[in-house]
Amino acid sequence: MKMAEPRTGHQFWICPGGTAEDGESGEECLRRELLEETGYAGGEIGPVLWEREYSYTCEDERVHQDEQYFLVRTQEFEATMAGNPEALEITAFQGFRWWDVEEICLSEEEFGPALLGSLGPWVLVGRSPGERTP
Repeated sequence: MKMAEPRTGHQFWICPGGTAEDGESGEECLRRELLEETGYAGGEIGPVLWEREYSYTCEDERVHQDEQYFLVRTQEFEATMAGNPEALEITAFQGFRWWDVEEICLSEEEFGPALLGSLGPWVLVGRSPGERTP
């Protein structure tokens, strides 16, 4: 999803997701966020491939996130934000696009996380980054 920082207009690409609600597991959060942010329901959510802690500033507020990146297998679909209740997200999201790994690695666009392209080859062979070869 293409995002524009509301105050500066700085644009970058992110994966769908968001903050877990009380008592919500990572997978439950992802399912809810996928529906809200892309209109996608269902699908096969696989294992967590990567985790990170990340901090940034948004509208003068410091935000800290503990992130999990899941493998999600799906057919290509037309994303929509019709079900998104968040006004800030509705104005910040600029569009959707399907990318392949090579396009991400060769693109001059900015991605969050910056390592997104380097994670792709791991996913394509069904492994997690940092997983040791037996």
